[in-house]
Amino acid sequence: MPRFPVFDTLANSRVRSCSAERARRGEALVGSLPVRGLGLFLWLMLWASLNTGPEKFENPRRWIDLVHAWRSLLWIPAAMLAVWTTLTAGHLGTLAFRGPLGCMALYGAVGLLSGILVSTQPLVSLYWAGSFLSVLLVLNLSVSGNDALRQVQRLIVLNWFMAAAHAVVLVVISRHALLGGGLRFAAGGATERMPGYTAQWSITEVIGMQMVFAAGVARFASVFGLVCLVRLLRRSRPGHILYLLPLLFSIVVVIVYQSRGAVLGFVAGSLVVVALALPREPRILLRALCFLAVVVVLVLGAPPTVETYFARGQSRSLMYDRLSGRLDTWGQGLELVKESVLVGGGFHADRIRLRGQHMHNAWLHALVQAGTVGGVAFAAGFFWSWLLLLRAVRHLGSGFTGGKPLLIDVAGVLTFFAVRSLTESTGAFFGVDWLLLAPIFAYLLILNHQHRLVEVQARLAHQARLVAARLSGTGPSRRNGVTGF
Repeated sequence: MPRFPVFDTLANSRVRSCSAERARRGEALVGSLPVRGLGLFLWLMLWASLNTGPEKFENPRRWIDLVHAWRSLLWIPAAMLAVWTTLTAGHLGTLAFRGPLGCMALYGAVGLLSGILVSTQPLVSLYWAGSFLSVLLVLNLSVSGNDALRQVQRLIVLNWFMAAAHAVVLVVISRHALLGGGLRFAAGGATERMPGYTAQWSITEVIGMQMVFAAGVARFASVFGLVCLVRLLRRSRPGHILYLLPLLFSIVVVIVYQSRGAVLGFVAGSLVVVALALPREPRILLRALCFLAVVVVLVLGAPPTVETYFARGQSRSLMYDRLSGRLDTWGQGLELVKESVLVGGGFHADRIRLRGQHMHNAWLHALVQAGTVGGVAFAAGFFWSWLLLLRAVRHLGSGFTGGKPLLIDVAGVLTFFAVRSLTESTGAFFGVDWLLLAPIFAYLLILNHQHRLVEVQARLAHQARLVAARLSGTGPSRRNGVTGF
C-alpha cells in the first residue's frame, strides 16, 4: 500500500498537537485543584445554609437561635467567593447558565425582579431569590475547567452522602418515637398512623431548627435508598450484596414515616432504576415487587388497606375532595397569580401573603413567585432535563455493565422528584430539593455534550478513512460523478 507524505505529515502534526494539548490540560488540571476543592467547600456552605432564614434574627431567645440566624447568611459569602474566584482564576465558563440550568436562572432572575417591584416585603423576597441563584453561582465554579464531568460527578456523590447522613441522623433523633411504636401501626380505630409520622408532633424541632419531620426524613431516605438499589443491582461488582442492608433501612424508613409523596416517588423511582439497570431481565421487576411486598408485611405486620395507610387518619372528604387541604391552598395561590400574571409576587410570596402557608406544588409555586414568564422557564428547565436524560439513556449499553451507575442514579432520583413535585415545592425555592437537582441538571447537560462530541468525532473519523481509502485506490470508486461516501 503506497504511503502519502501529506497524510504522514498531518498525522505527525496531530500527534504533536495532542501531546501539547495533553500537557496544557495537565497544567490546567493542577491549577484547578484548589478551585475544585473550594467549589466543594462552598457547596457544603450552601448545605449549611438550609432550614433557616432571616426571621431567626427576630427576637432570638437562645444562643442556638443566633447560630441559626448567622447560618442563614452563609450562602452570601459562598456566592460572593464563587463569583470572585470565577473572575480572578480565569474560569469564565457559563455552563451553569445553559440548558435547563439557564431556564432555572431565568426563573430566579424573574423572581428577583418581581421581589423588587411587586413584593410587599422586598428584602425578604430578595433574600430567598438570592439564595436560589447562589446555587447556580457556586455550581458554575464547581464544574469549571476541563474535567467538568468528573467534577459534577463528585458533587452529585457528595449530595448522596449528605442525603444518607441526614437520613441516619434524623432517624437516630426520632428513635424513641419509633421504638415506642414498635415499628407498627399505632392502632386507634380510624386514626391509624405510623410511629414515624406521629413523631413530628413530639419532635417539633431539631437542634433549634423547625422542620416538617416526616416528609424531610422520608425524602432523604428515598434518595439514599434509590442509590443503594442501583449498587445492589450491580451484580458484576463484588460486594454488591452489602447494599441490601441500607436499602432495607431506607424502605423501612420511607414506610414508617408515611410521607405519601415520598412513598409514591420512591416506588416510581425504583421501577425506573430496575428498568434501566436490567433491561433484558423483566423477571427482576417481578422479584423486586415481591421483595417490596415482603418488606411491607414484615414492617406493618398485618397490613391495613392502602387507603387506610395513605389516609393517615384523615376523613375521606379531607383526603379525596380537598387533597388534605392542598386544594384550598392551591385556590388561594391561583388568586395570587392573578394579581401579577407576568412576573408573580416574588420569592416567598406564598409565605408572605398567605400567612405562612406553603404551596405544596412546584409548578404553582413557580407561578406564584415568578408569574407566567418565570413559571414557563421553570417548567422548561424540568422538561429539558428529561429530554437530556432520555438522550443519555440511549447510550446505555445492553445490560447494566454497559451503562453508568451514576446515570441510573440520576434517572431514579429525577423520577422521585418529578412525582414529589405534585405535592411539594420541589426545586422552586432554596432548599434540599434544589441542591440535589441542580447538579443533576448540570450532569445531564455535560454528559449529552460529550456524547455529541463523540458522535461527531466518529463521523469525521469514518469519513477520513473513506477518503484515505479512495485516494489509495482501495475505496469505493466514483460512479456517475457521485463519491462513495
